[in-house]
Amino acid sequence: MFAALADGEVHYTFDLASLLRPFEEAGNAKIPFMATNERSSLVPEVPTARALGLPDYKAYSWHGVFGPAGLPRKSVTRMAAAVEAPLSDPIIQARFEQMGTPAMRGCTPERFAEFVRTENATWAPLVRSLGITE
Repeated sequence: MFAALADGEVHYTFDLASLLRPFEEAGNAKIPFMATNERSSLVPEVPTARALGLPDYKAYSWHGVFGPAGLPRKSVTRMAAAVEAPLSDPIIQARFEQMGTPAMRGCTPERFAEFVRTENATWAPLVRSLGITE
């Protein structure tokens, strides 16, 4: 996708500001807005979708850790602590900021489950309407 962007074959894409910024600086792309609730510290001059009149427009990448259904609570708690621990490290936090994607610290398993339910409710209708099955 990045080669196609550099060659002018791709005219629209979603990705992290940290990955798109070099293409913008080279004149091969323009970041018109951030599809998040906050402006990016990497491109503070770029407005949010909300600032441009699209208050409900949000699209961003995220990562999470999942386990099998019925995983014992003790295992869930241990996994959550193992994920959370490095996010408290200032070096890790700085790296996330450099990438333009702040880490979601303090995310309990319950909060993450609710986040996933919300994401599914947001995107599943679009996926179904497009007939995407895989």
